[in-house]
Amino acid sequence: MYKFYLPNLGVTVSLEVEDPNDSAEMKFEGEKPQVRLTRAELHGAYGAFGHTIDTWATPIDLHCALVTAAQSDRRFEFEMIEGQIDSYDPGIPPDAIA
Repeated sequence: MYKFYLPNLGVTVSLEVEDPNDSAEMKFEGEKPQVRLTRAELHGAYGAFGHTIDTWATPIDLHCALVTAAQSDRRFEFEMIEGQIDSYDPGIPPDAIA
């Protein structure tokens, strides 16, 4: 499980996965106007490696999108309250053709 808390909005975004490269539907908790604002900011945002975010995301992509959003709008500053992302590793096996 990965949880991101946006204290300036009072919104928590969570992904029920174990691996930071696995996708899951984003779950939002908070007041409706702030959740709507957070969803709108993330919809179509770029995650790591150029992936775009819709209703599903990987923790790595969500982390990247929130870092970018927080750079232009402090309301999207966040803290990880569950899970850990040490690096942006695409998880591609060394012998894969990418």
